[in-house]
Parts: sequence; structure tokens; C-alpha cells
Amino acid sequence: MNAIDSLQEIIARLPGIGPRQARRIVFSIAQQGSDFRGRFIRELERLSDTTAECTLCRRQTLKADLHSDGACSICSDSTRDTSTRMIVSTSLDLEAIERTGAYRGVYYVFGPLVPLSPTSFQETSAENRINTLLNFLSRNNNVLLKEIVISFSATADGQHTSHVIAERIRNSQEQTLVSVPITVLGRGMSTGTEIEYIDEGTFAAAFKGRNPAE
Repeated sequence: MNAIDSLQEIIARLPGIGPRQARRIVFSIAQQGSDFRGRFIRELERLSDTTAECTLCRRQTLKADLHSDGACSICSDSTRDTSTRMIVSTSLDLEAIERTGAYRGVYYVFGPLVPLSPTSFQETSAENRINTLLNFLSRNNNVLLKEIVISFSATADGQHTSHVIAERIRNSQEQTLVSVPITVLGRGMSTGTEIEYIDEGTFAAAFKGRNPAE
């Protein structure tokens, strides 16, 4: 595989980017001067060196934000309600919700949503991530859970993933999870709304009006 095709394949793995868009990006990079390409490579390396995943919520953040135990500033904040765990898809969704100031619990970053018609790779990945989530929730950093809030975008994939996760939690063999109320965001979230772009008023209304997960 040549460099163009290889880079296209890598970029196409990013959310929201298809093969044609990925190829367009590759040629755009190639057409830039050597100074741009050199800086691009250096910043990618710096990104790898200076960011890490929180050992608790799996949020991507700066290494400087992590405490000695590997937990981020949110998970280490003693004023947060650790009995309420909100499941989001991405670190960007988490940041968007934090900006609203309407939620004071803690989080768990699940990762990519589960498509309605997943490929075998997506299905295996989702299964592994769900198992990891269940294992984490059963411990919840040694704090008894009082509520699990599933906060995904109001899309078909978001609703499908919410249903899959809620079902797996309810059918879990872990008794500490079976009785925990599971809710989803309610009124205020119109169909197609992406969590990443949600505003304070919309999220506050959706969070206040959250409903039991189906």
C-alpha cells in the first residue's frame, strides 16, 4: 500500500470522515509546504506525549491534568456526586456537558456509538467496551451507585446504544447494578441533536426532564 492509500485508510477511521473525505484531506496535506507537514508531524507526536486517558472515567485529557493515581480533575474533585455516573460517548461530549454547569456527578466515556447495522469489527469492539463498562460500574470506585444517566446524542445510533447498554446493565449478573435506576435525557433534546453542540438551556431541560431508560 502506498503512502496516500495508507494515510487515507488511517484518516477514514476518524468519526464523521468517509473514504472520499479522507482522500481529500491526504491530498490537502500533500499540497502543503514542508514546513506545514513538519509541524503537523511534530504536533501529532506532542499530542501523544502530553495527553492520556483518565484511569476512572476514560476521558482524554492533558497529562498535567491527571493526579498521581491517574485520575483526572473531575474524578478527583471531592465536591462531585460520585453516586451518579453519566455515560457519554466522547471526551468532547463530556466537555460540552461540563460547560453547561448543570451536572455535578461523575462520568464514564464509552466510546463510539453502536450502529444499528454494525460490522463484525464494530460489534466486537462494542461488546468489549460494554463488558469493560459493566466491570467498572460494578465497582464504581467503591461508591454505591444511586443512578446511571445515559447521555448520548438524539440520533438513531445514540438511541440504539442507550437501549443496548441499559439492557445489558439490567441483565447483569452483578446484583449491585440490577437495582440501580437507569435514565436517559428527556425533553429538550430534539431528534438529531448532537451532545457535542448542546447549549446550557437545552441540556439543563433535558437533564431535569430525564426519563427511565427503555
